Amino acid sequence: MTPLRRGAPGCITLVIILCGALLHGEKPGHSPLKAPKLNSRLRARETARPNHEQALRVEVAAVSAAKPIAIGSRRELFVDNHLVSHLTGRAELRLHRPTECPDVFVCNKPWEGNMSGYPVLFQDGDIYRMYYRAGDWRSLGDPTHENFTCYAESRDGVHWTRPELGLVEFRGSKKNNIILTGDISLTFVPFKDTNPECKPSEQYKALAVRDKPTRGLHAFASEDGIRWQPMSSKPLITKGKFDSQNLAFW
Repeated sequence: MTPLRRGAPGCITLVIILCGALLHGEKPGHSPLKAPKLNSRLRARETARPNHEQALRVEVAAVSAAKPIAIGSRRELFVDNHLVSHLTGRAELRLHRPTECPDVFVCNKPWEGNMSGYPVLFQDGDIYRMYYRAGDWRSLGDPTHENFTCYAESRDGVHWTRPELGLVEFRGSKKNNIILTGDISLTFVPFKDTNPECKPSEQYKALAVRDKPTRGLHAFASEDGIRWQPMSSKPLITKGKFDSQNLAFW
């Protein structure tokens, strides 16, 4: 018997060399050797070899011995074949198209505009809190008014309200949902600190870029998620551009 060797792609070829007499049943007391019954994973054929020998070649499709990957109760996207061994019948991978739904929040207030963005949204008890930057530019680097950080809330994530907080004046009125103004409003990213040892006065925290007194990433805290105070006059980090949403918690 010869060693196993590679055959067709995805197969292992087992070559068994037997003398012609055995193959053709010429020795008394022996019947001709027949190729075994083969299923869809086996192929066999006789091939002529020197010295009147015959070789029974059996090619066995390589079968992976890997065990199924346990994914438990977690969700998987199945956008590729990473978790799929093979597909049979009418099974196929199909990436479903997104469904366009009506807008649930439009930045159309006078203090908002075309530079609004950087939303941060999280569930807090029975409500959803959303913080976002409000701004409007006539052209690149030419704002119509300063940037603000605004606050909105919802009970279902679909219907949103802007509470009139009375904190920041805009064009002679405080009837708006603005909570912050100035340089920190460009990249203000809050979250709720669920650490049981967290101080009640600091259960909401945030990171934001500040230019003064030292440019860097600064930390802020709040008791109600609306009124914020710096946690220190010094930045947490100074090395970096910090020109996007800088997350401390996810």
